[in-house]
Amino acid sequence: MTCKSALLKLGVALVFCSLGVHGARAWQADNGDGTFENPVLYADYPDPDIIRVTNDFFMVSTTFVDNPGITVLHSTDLVN
Repeated sequence: MTCKSALLKLGVALVFCSLGVHGARAWQADNGDGTFENPVLYADYPDPDIIRVTNDFFMVSTTFVDNPGITVLHSTDLVN
C-alpha cells in the first residue's frame, strides 16, 4: 500500500466517523410516544397494493431492479 492510498483510506474513514456512519441506525418512523415522523416508509415502493385483513395491513410492491418478485410488508398500525 502506498502512502497516498493509506492517507486516502484514512481520510475516508475520518469522514465517515465524523458523519456518524459507524453508529448509523435504520430509519424508524415511530417516535414511541404515539406520534410518528414522515416518511413512514423511507424507501421507494413502486406500484403498491395495500389490503386489510382483520386488524393487519399488508402491502405488496414490485421489485423492478433487484430481483423478480414481490416485496411484502406487514403492519398492525400502519406505522411499524
